[in-house]
Amino acid sequence: MSLKKSLSRFGLVALLAGTGFIATPQNARAADIYIETVENNGDDSNDGLSSSTPLASVDEARLKIGQLYGNSIIHLGSGVFNEGVLRFNNFSVDIIGEGSDSSIPDQYTELNATFTAGADMTFSNLASKGINYSNGLFVNFKAGGSLSNCVLSERGAVQVETNGGEVDITGCTFRNMSSGTPAIYVEATGGKSEISQPFNISSCQFEDCSPVFEVGYNVSEINAGLFNQYLGCNPLAEGLGSDAFIDFSGSYVEGSEKSTGSTVGCGADLGITELSQLEGFVTNLSNVTFGGNARFPHYPRWPGDEAGDINNDGIPNSEQYGAFDDLDGDGRVNVEDSDPYCFSSAPPAERLPATSGLSLALGMLGVAAAGAYTLRKKGGDRDYSTKN
Repeated sequence: MSLKKSLSRFGLVALLAGTGFIATPQNARAADIYIETVENNGDDSNDGLSSSTPLASVDEARLKIGQLYGNSIIHLGSGVFNEGVLRFNNFSVDIIGEGSDSSIPDQYTELNATFTAGADMTFSNLASKGINYSNGLFVNFKAGGSLSNCVLSERGAVQVETNGGEVDITGCTFRNMSSGTPAIYVEATGGKSEISQPFNISSCQFEDCSPVFEVGYNVSEINAGLFNQYLGCNPLAEGLGSDAFIDFSGSYVEGSEKSTGSTVGCGADLGITELSQLEGFVTNLSNVTFGGNARFPHYPRWPGDEAGDINNDGIPNSEQYGAFDDLDGDGRVNVEDSDPYCFSSAPPAERLPATSGLSLALGMLGVAAAGAYTLRKKGGDRDYSTKN
């Protein structure tokens, strides 16, 4: 059979599969693809089309999506999946894990990989530590997508190219990023700032990330305020050659120092609300807004944290209880024993993933974003070389 006839009959897929380039399948169809660890009967010789015939790797799912299935939903079972650099270019793909709380092993999915998302991709209900690739990266959103209910740490960073499509990150926790690894790097490639899409982060918690946002070229807007919590992160944002507008209004910011503002009700401010203090959390960016920033957490910072709203009625302790109330019932009024429910309750030695989620945040502390203050700070000299 001639090569011409072979290509006509089978298409280019067979020829190109071994090159790393995934061609468009001739009969693309949406598919639900199931993946389990080898210990849970995952096997890359399976078709992956049912929970009884799961694959063992996301890489094999990627090949099948490119060659056969097209737009797909990948269902990841519980366990740890260690993969490499995975490029998804032509099809929309959703990756759904069992959960991101490592204290519940049979409902915990950890996916350690680096994804280049050339088409719309969504990730939910999983954890990742990334891999040792570049400065650390879990996913590079090149064409829009979302991340929800995930826990990312160490090298599990996110890169967003805002000229490729809108990206939303909701209900996620970023913690203990590796040295030199920002939690989120944002840029608009190709000098296309005029089509840069908004980038939205809501109901997320950032712990010990320095910085949280590293902002590259041509970024127009980052919505980073309402119901987000920033704990011990300094700087919050660092500019590398962009004057993006970043809105932190309504967020909760807690540094190593507490707020210097006046005490209200039964305790001192936990969250920082003074512009003079918040200025120090931004570097080389002049168009950043703070306003209506929360004095108490929007939701528990770790399981059992009751510093913000002990009775879960949506009213912060500082507004509901006074200095001469006895909040903990120990016979001493709050002003006498520095009631821990009015101050910052101590976290456990090893923090568990914090409870998050937009619905919980909306049901908890309502924060008005009105009366915003604009922070303007001169940028210093630095090397604005392009980041890989």
